[in-house]
Amino acid sequence: MKLLRYSQDARSLAFLAVSLGLTAVQWSGLANHWTLVLGSCAFAFIACVINHNHQHHPTFTAPSANRLFGVLLSYATGQPACAIIPMHNRNHHQHNNQREDHVRTSLVRFRWNLLNLLVFPIVAVREFASAKREHLRRWQEDEPENYRQLRWERWLFYPGLIALLIAGPLETVLYLGVPYLAGQWGILAINLVQHDGCDPNSQYEHSRDFTSRLLNWWLLNNGYHCAHHIAPNAHWSQLPRIHAKLESKLDPRQQCPSLFGELSRRYVWPGQRACQVKTDWQKTTDWQETRS
Repeated sequence: MKLLRYSQDARSLAFLAVSLGLTAVQWSGLANHWTLVLGSCAFAFIACVINHNHQHHPTFTAPSANRLFGVLLSYATGQPACAIIPMHNRNHHQHNNQREDHVRTSLVRFRWNLLNLLVFPIVAVREFASAKREHLRRWQEDEPENYRQLRWERWLFYPGLIALLIAGPLETVLYLGVPYLAGQWGILAINLVQHDGCDPNSQYEHSRDFTSRLLNWWLLNNGYHCAHHIAPNAHWSQLPRIHAKLESKLDPRQQCPSLFGELSRRYVWPGQRACQVKTDWQKTTDWQETRS
């Protein structure tokens, strides 16, 4: 019997091992250096990407292995792993950048576009907080298996985190807390980069893609965002093939060879926000186009 559904997830396991290993060697005092903290922050973000992939397409063939993997992902990302499902799978993918989407790009409207990027994760979390209780109530009634997994991850993650905090408060804050915040900020902020200025009503122009092979090797093909939205349950290793089939239908202006180049252009210099596509619901609100 195969352990992994797709052999490519050996890379996911290796990245997760590096993430947890960096945390362990720093917290235990075996090695401490500011570069290791930066590495932990980067791999915490990659762990969030792995968790995103896992919640769309389970990594292992055995349900028990997936349950255990969820606990490991919780320790790597700083929250119960399946807690992202209501906000991401059930909400964002169903209401991509529409009024019901808790991570819609119109949540931030500052003229200084870098500020939009910096505060977007905070605003998105606040936006979802009011609906979280209702989402979890629906889970308990409609998706009891996911609700049980959430409770399982909570029971095994939070007491362990508290124990680490008691045993080494400074180490836990620096070597777990800081990477957790960096990873969670990154996985939410990237949503703004991938959707801002795109047309949520279009079948193919609702997302911005980042096509660098090197970037997609590290981020497990999450640069192919349009393909992911069109086929959300496809394994991440299939996204380049899906993207290739869609390429002739995609807006070439939304096909970016470099994530860092796009970040620099949109949020540093010239720092101009993409023109916003006004949807029908936005035309009836106080929506206004913003530029830096």
